[in-house]
Amino acid sequence: MAGLVAARRDGRFIYCSPNFERMRALVGYLTDNCCSLAATSAPECADPVVTRRKSKTA
Repeated sequence: MAGLVAARRDGRFIYCSPNFERMRALVGYLTDNCCSLAATSAPECADPVVTRRKSKTA
């Protein structure tokens, strides 16, 4: 288990809550180690190029 979600049992119910500290650590790790290389090693992960269509004028 990655520890991203904490579960607490109360009778027959299970209450789940996010572990934000672990999530921030994971996002930080991914940002530092994966996103910095995305444009060179995985072009599909790079920011998309936005093109605008020219409007027709009368």
